[in-house]
Amino acid sequence: MKRQIFLIALPIIFLAGCSSSPVAPGASQTPTQTPTESRQSYSASDFRSVADESCGRALEFGVSEIEVGLVGFEQVLVPKDEGYEGYSAAYFQPEDTYELIYETDWFAVCAASNTYALSEEAGAEAGIAVEYLAEEEVFETTQDFGEFGVSVVRYSVVDGYFDEVTFVEAGESGVVSISYGPLSEDQKQIIKTAVDRLEPVE
Repeated sequence: MKRQIFLIALPIIFLAGCSSSPVAPGASQTPTQTPTESRQSYSASDFRSVADESCGRALEFGVSEIEVGLVGFEQVLVPKDEGYEGYSAAYFQPEDTYELIYETDWFAVCAASNTYALSEEAGAEAGIAVEYLAEEEVFETTQDFGEFGVSVVRYSVVDGYFDEVTFVEAGESGVVSISYGPLSEDQKQIIKTAVDRLEPVE
């Protein structure tokens, strides 16, 4: 079963052209870094800066995202200078699916930041309505994609960075756990395997 793709944002940021044996299912699911549980009070106006800081950290050190509702699924991103054959992101899904990722929008940690940046470049509004739910200690964003529906996303923050992202309309399968790099060799192997399985260009 292929992964379910959630509607995050319309703008797209492309990754750099993101022989080895496959990673054993579940081998790379142990987070490489556990943030210190430090929470603070925020307001809706803080969301943009937290989004930018979180995406910046992911691009600089790498990131792993695990979707709670998809057992064994993991997608990873490494810094460009740690890429393999020019590719820097891919995902693994049991039993034996390895696919490259070409857009940072695919990562929950960067979707909002990309939307803000590209909207500014186009001289348009980002179209992200933000609330901070103090009792639950999460940011909640709402985006109206017209015929594609309304997307409601909640962001949990630890130590100033996104720690967990929940796509509300997707239920349990829409919960994404975020772990920042550096990534393990097993996690980097996901990218190598996806590249090595590319069909040769005629």
